[in-house]
Amino acid sequence: MVITSYANLNLKLRGFQKRPGLRRAHSKLSRAERLDLEERYSSLQEENAAKTRKLKRAVQLLNSAKAELADQQREQQREMEGILDGVRALRRELQLADLVLDAYIPKEYQALIEQYVHWNEQLGEWQVKCVAYTGNNMAPRLQHQKSAVHVEPPDLSDRYVSYSAVSGRATSRLARPHTSSVPRPHTALRQRQ
Repeated sequence: MVITSYANLNLKLRGFQKRPGLRRAHSKLSRAERLDLEERYSSLQEENAAKTRKLKRAVQLLNSAKAELADQQREQQREMEGILDGVRALRRELQLADLVLDAYIPKEYQALIEQYVHWNEQLGEWQVKCVAYTGNNMAPRLQHQKSAVHVEPPDLSDRYVSYSAVSGRATSRLARPHTSSVPRPHTALRQRQ
């Protein structure tokens, strides 16, 4: 029974041998197996006790290898979830960028832009070919030249009237409160009583 259990453990460890984290456990078990072949026992009880100790050690090695494997699987699962979250976030950003692009640039112009765009490795960004010859780069120069010429604003004082230019009658009205010179009658108080 002890020998078959030991053989089963050895087979299980050989199955796990392909995993990089479990190679150490397999090497320890193979060293223990070599020591087992070299030892000679004086009685069956002594051999049984020694094999039981070695079996317990092998079970401990197997359990530690399983725990290490479970830790690695959990860590890989966390990494995979992080990567998937990143992919989802990038997909949302890409969909938003496509939505904004479709809303502001017509499809035929998008195709034209895609035809003349290339990736610049040195800058790490997309660039449009021959962008220097577009009107976007010319406009700031024209505005700068226009700002150099000083234009006098025309005199529009005869076309618009300001309130300060109106006669004194209008200003006196504004100074006077909106009350009548005659006081209000007090008849409403008499009717209530």
